[in-house]
Amino acid sequence: NGKVLCLRGGREHKALKISQFKFGFEDDREFIEYTENGSKNRSGRYKDKSGNKIVKHFADSSLGERCYVFLIKTYLSKLPAKVKESEDADFYWKPKDLVPTDESAFWFTMQHCGRNFLASVVKTVCEKAGIQGKTNHSLRAIGATRLFAANIPEKLIQERTGHRSTTALRMYERTSSQQQMSVSSIIASAAPKNFVPEIPLPLTG
Repeated sequence: NGKVLCLRGGREHKALKISQFKFGFEDDREFIEYTENGSKNRSGRYKDKSGNKIVKHFADSSLGERCYVFLIKTYLSKLPAKVKESEDADFYWKPKDLVPTDESAFWFTMQHCGRNFLASVVKTVCEKAGIQGKTNHSLRAIGATRLFAANIPEKLIQERTGHRSTTALRMYERTSSQQQMSVSSIIASAAPKNFVPEIPLPLTG
């Protein structure tokens, strides 16, 4: 969720509700639509969702079980039925100690995840893997940076991140090693034989 929806820290994850996710089809391709409930990137308090960002993410069958739409559908199917009965149900729930072997059994308990846990989960997982200095917000940065690296127009990136200001958005526009290598090759290469340098004309009175 942090990477695909470009969510921020633990607070936004803690406020996430199941009702913010809807499924649909467009041109025979399944998608999941997420609608945020307010954003610190915009001023004012919202009584409706008209000013909030809406992210439509399409399924990619080539990714198999790593497809985001597949993952969300699977996760929701493994939640206890009573959890999904509430219109205001939290999105994150604590998993059981052992995954049930029965395919029809639920994988999660009736206890939702706390804010402190959600705020630190990325940091904890990364540190166990020997990676330092990563937080929930790092996932948002990865999402935006990947889009910049793929030359996606700023307008589309803004729709995904929810930034109103392009100045704030461009903080995520980080160059990759491949881009730096390309720049080095262009700068270091010999000029074409038919290359004529531009010589500025002298200023005249």
